[in-house]
Amino acid sequence: TSGAYNLVFKTNNSEAMRIDSNGNVGIGTTSFSSSLAVQSSAAPTFNNDTHAGESIFVRGSATSGDGNAQAVVAFGKADGSSRRSGAAIASVQTNSDADRVGLGFYTSPSSTSSQTMSQAMLINHAGNVGIGTSSPKVPFHTVGPSARPVSLAEFDTASTAQFQSDSATASSLYIAEGNSHDQILQVTDGATNSSTAGALLLN
Repeated sequence: TSGAYNLVFKTNNSEAMRIDSNGNVGIGTTSFSSSLAVQSSAAPTFNNDTHAGESIFVRGSATSGDGNAQAVVAFGKADGSSRRSGAAIASVQTNSDADRVGLGFYTSPSSTSSQTMSQAMLINHAGNVGIGTSSPKVPFHTVGPSARPVSLAEFDTASTAQFQSDSATASSLYIAEGNSHDQILQVTDGATNSSTAGALLLN
């Protein structure tokens, strides 16, 4: 429009979308102030077949495969007019079965303006969280870089927490609950040396 008017789009004589006088777009809502607002008229059911209650559905064109990203939502960075992505969230197939999908978080670790983003964290189809690993085998699995030792936490079925210094070394610190519900701390050098302490309480 040439004046300060809203541009309204209707289907079946009902409003479906509008562009307000500020250029903001609203879909499924007539009350909005952001650049894009999308509102579903139904409560979410998380049924991936009916999509009931989903405000936005995103899908890419990747082929099926363990580790393949299937849909990406990218976030920009302050790089002037280049409009490159700085971070992203993606649905990721985390099994050979295409129906088993998790969520990947990607960042830009390099100082180079043009780069391929790296996966920083992954939640797989079982709900396991991986940092520094694309195949978390336990509820919380972190692996440090091979270049330097760091203190990291890793959970598994035998321990409440494990700390692994780097990607090439076995877990070096375990925190667990014993059979008598006492706390156990075990320290190992990744080879044969270890020590265990009972009745350890950490608050």
